[in-house]
Amino acid sequence: MIVPAFIMEMQKAGLGTVDQDLFWEELPQSPSAEGIWVVTRGDAGSDENQQTISLDIYARYANKLTTEMKLRNVVNWVRDDAQDICQLSINPHELDASQADETITYDIVRIEHTGAQQNQGIDENGRILKTITISITFNERTKD
Repeated sequence: MIVPAFIMEMQKAGLGTVDQDLFWEELPQSPSAEGIWVVTRGDAGSDENQQTISLDIYARYANKLTTEMKLRNVVNWVRDDAQDICQLSINPHELDASQADETITYDIVRIEHTGAQQNQGIDENGRILKTITISITFNERTKD
């Protein structure tokens, strides 16, 4: 649940609107879709006290410059603001009414931008798809 909590924080920061141009755990496969996608990478790790996940953040817009600027905004937010986040919380019920109405809170140890922008190629509509990778190290603290 750390990924939807992170996505909601991105929305609060003005980086997009969930399910409109800010998506989680989906790849940008629809040819007409534009936005930012946050996808868990397979190289997560943990020990008895902390967990670390890596996230690939994709951006694709009709205009190449818009793609570049939107991803740059995410990088700047991670570097300048997200590193100050000490805690993320999420209530799954707010995203899906069929889920339990409980708040899950994570103490954030570290949010880091871990790689340079990468060009993933051009889609069939001639739009570039770019990515960055970040990591989040955290502890799950409470369930209310």
